[in-house]
Amino acid sequence: MAKRLVVLDFDGTCTDVEAEGIGFTEAVIKTLVTVTQHNEGDIRDLYERFERRLHDEPGVHGMRYGDKIVAPAMVDPYLRSGPIAKWVLETCGIRTEPEDILLRLFIGPLYRYHYGFSSTALRPELEHFLETLTEAGLPTVVVTNSDTTNVRRKLMTLQSESARNLPIYGDARKFVLGDLLDVSELMHIPGLERPIYLRRPHYFAVLRDLLERYGIQSYDDVIVIGDIYELDLALPDALGCHIGLMVNAHTPEYELQHLKYHPRSRVLYSLTEALNFIC
Repeated sequence: MAKRLVVLDFDGTCTDVEAEGIGFTEAVIKTLVTVTQHNEGDIRDLYERFERRLHDEPGVHGMRYGDKIVAPAMVDPYLRSGPIAKWVLETCGIRTEPEDILLRLFIGPLYRYHYGFSSTALRPELEHFLETLTEAGLPTVVVTNSDTTNVRRKLMTLQSESARNLPIYGDARKFVLGDLLDVSELMHIPGLERPIYLRRPHYFAVLRDLLERYGIQSYDDVIVIGDIYELDLALPDALGCHIGLMVNAHTPEYELQHLKYHPRSRVLYSLTEALNFIC
């Protein structure tokens, strides 16, 4: 049997993202209060109103890179915060053009600051999941957009060596688009009017380097588990990896339908199901 590699997203895949994101959202709201100089109650009302708007129009709004949407916005608190912050600022009379430093802060350095307020809400079966993969001799890594320090902090709350020593590749910038000849530029899936952009060179570089590091001969020997198809799985899918979508209450229906009859994928509702898919 060829050597295989397991690649895990972190937030939403290894964690209960809604529970861990409560502190993050509160930090974003407090920053918006400071920036706008508006009453906290009013800002909170605006935030909740715009959050409902995201859920009502799942295929329309998203996380943007330049003028392109690169991930759905409603799937988790982290992705929701960008467009919501933009709407709140604009409603309060603050300009948010692309050149505006304030908006960039909400998806850049200030995002990392807010992420530091997220709580630790690891999936209860995570420790057993990682121990089982270690015992099976399957190299397993985390590839995440988040900062490695905060991810490591959360994993260190577990007792097993498999969890505490799990390799983490942070700041993967899965959302960054650019030149990449190895895959088609975009794809269309039923139920989503806009395209999904596949050329994400920073994410590709991480995956390519992992194959070299672990001596993996083919993308067919890589299994990627993530909770957002467009952000975590579309590029690995295009490269030929096996993919598992970790579903939550806000997973877009079009992603579920796209993977329903996909030959190299599985829709997952727990890490126990992910273990069965991998092994």
